[in-house]
Amino acid sequence: MKQMLIVAILLIGWIYPAGAGTDDMEVIQKAFPGCMQTRCVVDENLGGHDEDFEPALEALLRKVLLVPLIINGSCHSWCALAADMLNVNDPRLVCVTPKAVLEFHKGYTLEWVVEEGRIVELTYDFEDPPHSVPVLEWVNGKGGFPIALWDTDMLKMPFEDASKIWRTCTPEEMN
Repeated sequence: MKQMLIVAILLIGWIYPAGAGTDDMEVIQKAFPGCMQTRCVVDENLGGHDEDFEPALEALLRKVLLVPLIINGSCHSWCALAADMLNVNDPRLVCVTPKAVLEFHKGYTLEWVVEEGRIVELTYDFEDPPHSVPVLEWVNGKGGFPIALWDTDMLKMPFEDASKIWRTCTPEEMN
């Protein structure tokens, strides 16, 4: 199901060309706070939930921004997945700086059973996120996606490795 959603999101980038609406920018800013149409720098993004990042990714794939998504610090979880999907769709849509660190973990859903108003059972369901082949090869070479409920448990990709998958930002993009 998740893979079908990702394919649909990627196709949107090819079907709908550039054009920014205020709704698109609001959606992008929910997932990437501080992002503007003319400058979008990720200094620290802890990731988040599908309901925030999927619409933001759709808007980014419509080429709403006039500049690439610049990864200039820590980009956790959904942030890293969005950067990967953007890169697969069009490498011009994202770049990394020497400060970039992309962080990965297994995706998870949480379910709970409530009886008499109390939670009596918690169940986590973990799965590997649908990353590109280059990211999957890197992650698998490091032992696979970790189960990480805290950012300290995530698999961290430094700039030296990230720059082999994403392009390095130009000095002009950083100004």
